[in-house]
Amino acid sequence: MAKIAIILTVLVVIGLTLASILPAYCQNVTVTLSAEPMECVLKLIGQGEYPIGSEVTIEVKVKPECRFVRWEIIKGLGVREVAVNPFTFYPQEDFEAKAILEPLYEKPGGGVVERVVVRTQANATGLQLPEPMIVKKGEQVLVPLPSEQVVGDLKYTFLYAEDTLGNKYYDPEVKLVANQSLTVIGYYAAFKRFLNEYYPLDSFRRVQISPIYESEGVRLYPTGFSIANKTFPLNTEVPVQLLNLVEPIYERQVRVAISIIGSDQPIELEVLGTPVVVNDGKQLWVKAGSQISIEAPKDFKGYELEKVEPPITVNGGHLIANASQPLLITLYYKKSEIAFLLDIPLIGAPFFYFVRFTGGIIGVKGLPALIFAITAFIIAPCGVGVAALITMRRGAARKIVRATAAEKGLELMVESISNPRAPTRVEVEEALGAKGPLNLSEELRGVIESSFGHPSPAPNPTTVEPEAELAPIEEAVLESDAEAAFQEVVRGRASELDVQHLFHLKLDEERYNLLVAALSRGLRLAGEVGYFGFDNQAMRLIELLADPSTPFFALVCEDRELARRILNKAAEEIGMRVAYVGELAGSNPRLIAKSLSKAAAQSRASAVALFGLTRSIEEVVVRSIPLLEVKTILITKSAWVRPNVVLGGLNPERYMRFAVALLARNGLIGYVDWRRLEKLGRLASACRGIRTVERFIEILHECGDVERALNELTVEELSIVFRPEELRLLLSARRVEELREAYMSLIRQLSPGSDPVREWSNFYERLKRMGVVEAGGE
Repeated sequence: MAKIAIILTVLVVIGLTLASILPAYCQNVTVTLSAEPMECVLKLIGQGEYPIGSEVTIEVKVKPECRFVRWEIIKGLGVREVAVNPFTFYPQEDFEAKAILEPLYEKPGGGVVERVVVRTQANATGLQLPEPMIVKKGEQVLVPLPSEQVVGDLKYTFLYAEDTLGNKYYDPEVKLVANQSLTVIGYYAAFKRFLNEYYPLDSFRRVQISPIYESEGVRLYPTGFSIANKTFPLNTEVPVQLLNLVEPIYERQVRVAISIIGSDQPIELEVLGTPVVVNDGKQLWVKAGSQISIEAPKDFKGYELEKVEPPITVNGGHLIANASQPLLITLYYKKSEIAFLLDIPLIGAPFFYFVRFTGGIIGVKGLPALIFAITAFIIAPCGVGVAALITMRRGAARKIVRATAAEKGLELMVESISNPRAPTRVEVEEALGAKGPLNLSEELRGVIESSFGHPSPAPNPTTVEPEAELAPIEEAVLESDAEAAFQEVVRGRASELDVQHLFHLKLDEERYNLLVAALSRGLRLAGEVGYFGFDNQAMRLIELLADPSTPFFALVCEDRELARRILNKAAEEIGMRVAYVGELAGSNPRLIAKSLSKAAAQSRASAVALFGLTRSIEEVVVRSIPLLEVKTILITKSAWVRPNVVLGGLNPERYMRFAVALLARNGLIGYVDWRRLEKLGRLASACRGIRTVERFIEILHECGDVERALNELTVEELSIVFRPEELRLLLSARRVEELREAYMSLIRQLSPGSDPVREWSNFYERLKRMGVVEAGGE
């Protein structure tokens, strides 16, 4: 009986288990399918009932004039969309899906259904915006603009959006029907972070603090300010809400006035290492208690430094003073007894320096030195030696006498003015002392390798800082005007910008993007390119061209084509025609003067401009000045003769400004991002200057692809400016020192008569402008 009971119990348990399991296996699920639009459907496959968990395949057969896009899963699966057709799955519950289809043609064999593009923009730079969307004409589109976004120190908050049809939207989730291509522009309020809090961008103001004058020649000069114990530079912008918390930081300064007596010529001094031209007087402010140094020429154009008042430390022309109180330093110059020699044409200047040189040998000067020089010249057994001495002294028209620490004597520093493009002493010392790795980008390396071949085996082969230049006051004013105009544009208060401001506007990536965005929103450019921002120099050019008492002057510019453009425009202003002469030979000043008159007559010009001459020919031209019958302009790279007009500062940043102005004028600025603009500026500075920029615009016009245009331009410019052997050396070297030795060895082979130091200095300068080497090296 016990066994029967156990068997019955087991049977009951099995029965109950089967009763609970079998219904689940016998349960069915329903698969429901639909499509949109239905006119694209040939057949929907897979609808019906299936045992739960069984394999189910659904498929939509599409007409030829349509295409499958995706399945939208309405219920029954853990995903919302599937882009597979046919699609296989194992349903555990009722399933429903919709096939999304898209018509390709109006009818079989008909035209393609029109598409439109929906783009996005914003009045702010750096926002992450949706990518352009290509949709069917008439389709409803969702454009999700960011409601708030932080970019660096700026925070942007959504205000509203507007499309190019004039429709406005006040929700960042913009919904519209795209009946034509359009752009949705998001407008944002900008806030700037300051001391860990955000303030409206248009509430920032530049802090202006005036000096406090304690007494005559003593002042407290603002050098910065602080807010809540945090220090800021003087020009930092501060929210107006915090202006009352500004605490100025002052530095006590004293005035140093420098007066020149006895010279009717402007004299160039070096004050604290900075060149300063003094006519009658000059004043500057220095930190109280600091030591100032002044380098004054001991002799200058027939004038000699006689004495200095007050009695301060003087070594030749080297002056040192302690500026603990206001100072008036007076330099007394007297005219040399033999200065009349400088007025003698042709031979006067060389003979003047010869007299001074010979007089220095025996320790006399003035008339005794002249008598000694004449005697030596007459009794000299050979004129060759004298001619050599004269040649040695010719370059010493400008000299600065400095005290030498090692020996108590005086060291003569002569300005280097040799051609072509003679590097300065500072440039030579920097080039010879440079160290460190070469920064040859992979992009530039690839261009050189593909265009100029692979490197050939290379032979085994204390930087001096450049002298500082004083920024002209006029340039500072122009930069200030440009900045004010730019701020008006950024704040939406101006719809027009004078193109001249672009030549003086300081740019970085953020400011450049703001400018591009403003131009894309319809900012108009007024005015013409004109003098490329050199308006002050152009006015001086016009004065010299129109002055009948100035038969000759120099136009100093490293970019010959830019100089020609500016000179031509200046001449046009006064109705003058200029003839250009690029080839001139001979050593006879009289013949040179006649050939210039002939060139002017043939071109019916009232002035002649010379360019591309060797230094020796330039010197012959200068000696022919008294014989000139036509106004002559010497376009040169070295400011070795006066009067002159200097078009300086032609660095990569300046060429970037040129490019911005020309690209904007041609409607191409939107193609060029900041990185490519920097590359263009470096390439122009190292190669052909303004012609490089204009050639880039030509190529971009032709191909419409900025990357391709820049690559083509790089190959073109490198092949013009560099020799293939020079470029191949770049590929083989890894450090500046290695490249220098290999390059100088190459020059000795290719040009045995050339100065390898000068050639290397010029080559190094071009590489520095391209960013391949860094100034100063390691």
